[in-house]
Amino acid sequence: MNAELKLDLHYIIGEALNTPSKPLLSKLLELERQVKGGAVERGLCEFGRKLMGVKTRDISSFSPVDLQEEVEYALLLLCLEQYDQAIKLGERQLASDSHFGMRQSEPGFDPKEFRSFQSVLFKALKKLTGNACFESRESFQLSPYLARLEAYLLATLPTLYQNVHVNQTGIASFECGRLKGQFSLEGVHGGFGSVDAQSASIVTMGPHFFPLGVSDLYGIYRTKGSVEDVQISNDPFAFKGWTRLAHKQKPSDLWMEVVASTDKDKLKLSVKFLNFTDFSPISIAFFVRANKVVVNPFFEVYPSTLERYQGGCETISLSDGALTLKAQFEGEMQVIPLAGGPYFWGADFLVAYAIHEEMTSYDFDVL
Repeated sequence: MNAELKLDLHYIIGEALNTPSKPLLSKLLELERQVKGGAVERGLCEFGRKLMGVKTRDISSFSPVDLQEEVEYALLLLCLEQYDQAIKLGERQLASDSHFGMRQSEPGFDPKEFRSFQSVLFKALKKLTGNACFESRESFQLSPYLARLEAYLLATLPTLYQNVHVNQTGIASFECGRLKGQFSLEGVHGGFGSVDAQSASIVTMGPHFFPLGVSDLYGIYRTKGSVEDVQISNDPFAFKGWTRLAHKQKPSDLWMEVVASTDKDKLKLSVKFLNFTDFSPISIAFFVRANKVVVNPFFEVYPSTLERYQGGCETISLSDGALTLKAQFEGEMQVIPLAGGPYFWGADFLVAYAIHEEMTSYDFDVL
């Protein structure tokens, strides 16, 4: 085992919990034997260092700030036999499955690496709970460390520890014709929603201070806590709530209300802003995945190219009509090609609509 990870786990057991436990230490030593000699890559070792500042007797009170921290924390809890809390975090991961652009900031985030961590967690929780909802839908090439960790968990976890059902997480899911997606107002530098239409998708949507393409100028700021003020209903789907905007790892003074609902085969979105004191230029941004974007009716933009659109708000079509985004207001918009790959949650384009101080409500149709 990597010496740093060993030190971190000893710290968590001996200092953060402050209740040394022989069974727990035996578990640690067994884990050490299982992964001995394996290179600990980015993951639990790095995350363990983040816990060094946790001064609490109960490790379960730690609140991960994003999906990557959450999946690593859940795996760590499984190693420490903290099963109940690990299951709860697994349920939250399941609720956000494939919608990682909402509760995850962009810097350093690799979607493939994250899904490999998530695959190990789901496989472990499937054995632990017997719940088919944790059935892995994809297989991933695991790093040597993750492969050893997976083998260890599958060999040591009990079976049918608890038969769980996904509970309330503050994450609202919807299906509307060929569209499906999610909304959530929890996260730091992640978006508030995502929409998937198979061959095209909005990976994440949210506020973005200028200049565009700077990760710590994008997203909302609302840490884990009560979600009672967020209104969620189904049949028909409706979502409504407030959040602050994120700005350079801190909450800004600017607030936004997000209202979403479905109407037949259409998703209706309304964004309202409050407290424009010390106003900075800002936009509503959609990071989208598509093979091309057509700006109504003739201008085409392709991924990984230098040609972009900048002009008045127009209806845009993604991947030959697989998804259509229509702004219900006049103003300025940009369509910027991205490089794809692991950057910006794997998005191919950034579509941004400028926000002006004198306007307080912005409406969109997604169909």
